[in-house]
Amino acid sequence: MTWLVERPIAHRGLHRGTDVPENSLLAFEMAIREGYPVELDIQFLADETPVVFHDNTLGRMTGRDEMVCRQTCAEIRSLRLCGTDQPIPLFDEVLQFVGGRVPLLIEVNNEAAVGRREAGVWGLLQAYAGEFAIHSLNPATLEWFLINAPHVCRGQLCSSQGADILSLDIRSDPDFIAYDHHHLPNRWVEEERVKRNIPVIAWTIRTPEAYARVRPYAENVIFEGFRISEP
Repeated sequence: MTWLVERPIAHRGLHRGTDVPENSLLAFEMAIREGYPVELDIQFLADETPVVFHDNTLGRMTGRDEMVCRQTCAEIRSLRLCGTDQPIPLFDEVLQFVGGRVPLLIEVNNEAAVGRREAGVWGLLQAYAGEFAIHSLNPATLEWFLINAPHVCRGQLCSSQGADILSLDIRSDPDFIAYDHHHLPNRWVEEERVKRNIPVIAWTIRTPEAYARVRPYAENVIFEGFRISEP
């Protein structure tokens, strides 16, 4: 998976405020035009259909104060992001839209029982010809992919120094670590990096200054809000 360290990864696409909403087909197209890999988020609808959306609730992006996990496909299709004409895309729609033009870094957000949701994601990815990797805060999600799709590249997401580093356990067995840049450098991360001989990807970088600061401690970054021109 050399692409994971070759080119900075666009966080939820190359979005721009409310004009180009995050996790929209337009944001993904903007990233594709500039050759950036795309990071995206998966939530699950009431029937466990995977949908590309970050928050557990719809309010911030649509103004509708309801849980994503209680929506049907029909209800989701009726909504638009940030007052634009951009719909909330289903995961299979994004796969068809991107079509392998750039690699995908797919965050699977599953706080429910592990198994059916991961199987649904994998069922769609098996037919996908493009490059991709999975990452998740839930080590059990990564364990599912380790057992059922061991060739899929897996990353352990961690959000802070201390307790979350314990997610880097034997069952997760990640191929890379995705870590909150605010807590780098971090001796726990560096120990795992050396012990496992795996790359660290820092998230989410929002300024050139943050990018310059974190580069010695990470092989790559997930970024938003500005452009990173170097490979």
